[in-house]
Amino acid sequence: MPICIIFNVKGACSDLSSSHGNLSCSLCGDSDHGVTACPETELCSVLYIHTTLYIADVWHCMLCDTNTSHLFPLLVNDISYGSLIGNPPPLRPTFILVNLSSALKLPHNIDDEIISELAAKRMSGPFTVTQVKYIFKGHFRTSPLGLIEEDPGSGKWRTI
Repeated sequence: MPICIIFNVKGACSDLSSSHGNLSCSLCGDSDHGVTACPETELCSVLYIHTTLYIADVWHCMLCDTNTSHLFPLLVNDISYGSLIGNPPPLRPTFILVNLSSALKLPHNIDDEIISELAAKRMSGPFTVTQVKYIFKGHFRTSPLGLIEEDPGSGKWRTI
């Protein structure tokens, strides 16, 4: 069962239906069609998606109530917006790697996996390079996709 993004972002989800968490169109939520039948994604709707089990407002209240916010001055900010590890240099060129040969030989497997992830709302998109530069406010890097056979000879592939 996929993680409920609404619960993680807002701290509550009122959807108690039996279909909650089932695969559906990631753009409109309709279970009658796939993402290819939907209009283009509004970029502003994906710019601030942060999936976390921590609820920033609750942490802020708890730190204030216990008079300990001075001990953790960046905690609420880091929960809300993420925190850097180390001091990474700025990305200058956009770097897009070609997918691994296993993915190039079986592109339908990759397409099926992407459609499944989009439908389960564990992924947003698809986006053009221009849209991704807008979302990340500049250059970015990608990782190649590939496939590995789960059990040799089984014909079942897992995306890596």
